[in-house]
Amino acid sequence: MSNKAYPYIPNSAPQIKKEMMEFVNVKDEMELYEEIPEHLRYQGLLDLPSALGDEQSVRRHVNRILAKNKTAEEYSMFLGGGCAYHYTPAVCDEIAGRGELISCYGQGAYSDHGKNQIFFEAQTMICMLLGMEFTAQTCHDGAQAAATAVSMANRITGRKKILLPANMNPQILSTVKNYCYSVQEEQRLDLVMVNYDSKTGMVDLEDLKNKLDDTVAGVYLENPNYLGQLEADAPQIGQLAKAADAEFIVNANPLSLGVIEAPANYGATIAICDLHDLGCHLSSGGSQSGIIATPDDMEHMSETKDLAFGMVDTIKEGEYGFTLNLYERTHYAIREKGKEFTGTQSNYWFTTRQRI
Repeated sequence: MSNKAYPYIPNSAPQIKKEMMEFVNVKDEMELYEEIPEHLRYQGLLDLPSALGDEQSVRRHVNRILAKNKTAEEYSMFLGGGCAYHYTPAVCDEIAGRGELISCYGQGAYSDHGKNQIFFEAQTMICMLLGMEFTAQTCHDGAQAAATAVSMANRITGRKKILLPANMNPQILSTVKNYCYSVQEEQRLDLVMVNYDSKTGMVDLEDLKNKLDDTVAGVYLENPNYLGQLEADAPQIGQLAKAADAEFIVNANPLSLGVIEAPANYGATIAICDLHDLGCHLSSGGSQSGIIATPDDMEHMSETKDLAFGMVDTIKEGEYGFTLNLYERTHYAIREKGKEFTGTQSNYWFTTRQRI
């Protein structure tokens, strides 16, 4: 047993290790690894540099390594496939550091110090951006929102064919395929790609018309699309989808909605977006959060899968509170009978960025 204490390894002080080993009746720490065959264990010591014994030295060492990187703060970046560098005001991180938000796992009253109101206000602002009337909490990212949206279209219409544009984000397409194909064969959706015009970068309207019929559950559109073009024919596509009794799913960039029309106002029946653009850090591809919004009707609202919050009257006249709504539709309430699984999501990014 080593007699050396390592400052960044808990319980490495010799006396503490000795007490722990005596408690589990172990004389040598290698006995804890007896299930690993001897020939698979590394013999000898790893050729590692000496440990840095204090925090300041570790910080200097790490900063020297990081200084070799070129970052999005120093250079213009045209990579990311949906993730991009945006300036995040300091107040965002300050609010994100509040205790009731950092520890907001779940939504139980035992941990509610105002966050239910924050959830409700955030959902309200999202609905205003998208022109919709109902939204629930976030899913993992915009790609997951797209996958769930096409699944909702299938459940609402009872049809299996989904039209997807060939100019959509390939990462989102990959997620949708994985989500829709990783089920039993009889439940798999039929994903049909619609061509785009190589000159305009927009969806080929004629090809869409040829593939749109009464077997289509939903028409998916990204606006602006992955090539950076605004889909000028989006209202017409919405009309075509409506005429076929198909859902019109629009994936919008939330930043763009300050200057262009909200999806609901040109026919979208399901609107989705990725909240990354609203001030989330890059975080090595993380810091994403997807939203699904619908009209205020049970046909659509009941098919969303995540927790939703609303404002309710209390027993005191003129007073109101904030609580869960339509809980019975979620997998939390009906478990294996739920339409889709939902779990720990991106509430942290949803609440703190939208609160700003």
